[in-house]
Amino acid sequence: MLKLFELYRDGFGNSKLARQLLWLIIIKVAILLLVFKLWLMPNRLSKDFDSDAERADHVRSELIDRR
Repeated sequence: MLKLFELYRDGFGNSKLARQLLWLIIIKVAILLLVFKLWLMPNRLSKDFDSDAERADHVRSELIDRR
């Protein structure tokens, strides 16, 4: 892990353009992760059930009865 940090420090530490590109990459990855989380992993249990007990019963029944 230390060698990886040293690689980035040496490669991006001295150049202003390289630092700007690194920040651009970090921002793009963060935006992509946010979009993928919202799009691919919606919280359907909170929409379909009103209480935590109903959600727990549904998950329990899906885990036990799904064969």
